[in-house]
Amino acid sequence: MSPQPLNNIKQKRELQLMEQSKELEKLFVTYLVKSMERTIPEGSLNSNQSNLASMFFSSVMADAIVEQGGFGLTKMIFQSLNAKEKSQPLDKNPLIDAFDLIKTDLIAR
Repeated sequence: MSPQPLNNIKQKRELQLMEQSKELEKLFVTYLVKSMERTIPEGSLNSNQSNLASMFFSSVMADAIVEQGGFGLTKMIFQSLNAKEKSQPLDKNPLIDAFDLIKTDLIAR
């Protein structure tokens, strides 16, 4: 395999890791916002519209926070995963499965 395709594969993999890192930060921020919402006393937001709005609020707020730079978790997660990736073959990395488990757990809450 020539160096050019290998570089291209590496760049695609790093892009994939960055996107997954960003997704993990979004899930964390969504969980954080949902936890903050639970502190709002019931009845302070009165109407059926507020219930509908609150269903989308956490996700939209998390997306906005992360797109504006977030808490810096994306960069830290990416650096950690990228370093770990270098010690394992590109096509045999269990970290991707870990993302799926974390996402499933956070979404279920």
